[in-house]
Amino acid sequence: MNQESPTSISGESVQVTIFAFVLAISAAWELLEFFAVVISNLPARYVLSLQGDYLDTQKDMLLAFIGAALALVTLGKTHDKRIRDISEERS
Repeated sequence: MNQESPTSISGESVQVTIFAFVLAISAAWELLEFFAVVISNLPARYVLSLQGDYLDTQKDMLLAFIGAALALVTLGKTHDKRIRDISEERS
């Protein structure tokens, strides 16, 4: 019998939650970098030039998104199978 418990979450909502969590952590890191510039009173141009790119924030967020997508695509089914195996062992 493959009946889900009332508290289980669908696979799609888990994937959306994972994307949101990864992007939230990435955004928090970028905000931390921004506030470090504000607190240091250094010119933004000086700090940005240390990273070598004015689009560093956007590239970091894009790479976080791509990383989350690749992890879900490549590891999602393996993870689900192992969770099912553990659940079957316990029951």
